[in-house]
Amino acid sequence: MLPVATRVTTIDIYRDGGSLGVNFDGAEQEKCRLFFRVKRQNVLNEKGFITDTIRIGYLEPVITISAPVNLTSKIIEVTHTEYESIERTLSWEEARNLLETMKDLVENFEVEDMWRDEDEDEERNQEHRMSYYYQMLDAAKNKGAIGN
Repeated sequence: MLPVATRVTTIDIYRDGGSLGVNFDGAEQEKCRLFFRVKRQNVLNEKGFITDTIRIGYLEPVITISAPVNLTSKIIEVTHTEYESIERTLSWEEARNLLETMKDLVENFEVEDMWRDEDEDEERNQEHRMSYYYQMLDAAKNKGAIGN
């Protein structure tokens, strides 16, 4: 069962050549991450040496779900919360369905005050977030292919 997204906390393109990820909170207090790792191919010259690497798509989607677990010390009887994480691959259809439920959350994204930078152009940042969202959605619809 996939988590129900209640708030998107970040959505980004990574500096590893273009991996995409979205972090979000789930309805059951989970902390979740949907990640599309970039799939690359080496470009070889006539001597067989690698001269470049190009992005050709994405590997299968991976979701990490970190669920809160309350633990109580048997000695001092104090309860604290830790997170237990599971990671699994998703089908492209599952990833697409999950992303489609997040559109309104991304469109209405609000930066928490502690992370807000008064000098930043929030409108531009929102354009980037929407661009990353649509790149993820397109990749999911195209089963990891780029530009279809």
